[in-house]
Amino acid sequence: MFQLKPTKKRSKRRVSLLILLSSIPLQKVSLIITVVDYDRIGTSEPIGRVVLGCNSTGTELRHWSDMLANPRRPIAQWHTLQEMPEKN
Repeated sequence: MFQLKPTKKRSKRRVSLLILLSSIPLQKVSLIITVVDYDRIGTSEPIGRVVLGCNSTGTELRHWSDMLANPRRPIAQWHTLQEMPEKN
């Protein structure tokens, strides 16, 4: 389970996300979760993201490692949204 913690600039709502991955070899996978500000009029803008997996660092990598070490067991962790990368 992924729980995304909003930063001060963003909404105060907290979101939980449950993702079930069963038969995929996860040791070489990265999961990018993008949070989008939905807008009925105009465009919906991405406000941040979390990268989990073999290419992540810090608490994100530790969370991923805990999930790999404990298959079929939910591992909950709060994550702070990262800034979106600049478009070229």
